[in-house]
Amino acid sequence: FQTPPDLCQLPQARGPCKAALLRYFHNSTSNACEPFTYGGCQGNDNNFDTTEMCLRICQPPETKDKS
Repeated sequence: FQTPPDLCQLPQARGPCKAALLRYFHNSTSNACEPFTYGGCQGNDNNFDTTEMCLRICQPPETKDKS
């Protein structure tokens, strides 16, 4: 089992700007990628363009030990 990167533990962060961009963040409480409205600047790295990208980084498939 791979541990997700630290960025996946960061809270949702809209940022101070006023844009309304649909982005996705990994909610570490529900262990799911969820939509949020991003303001367009600052925020943090827990911010993905698509659900698929969020899942790929924060919920990688389990890896089998080949030994």
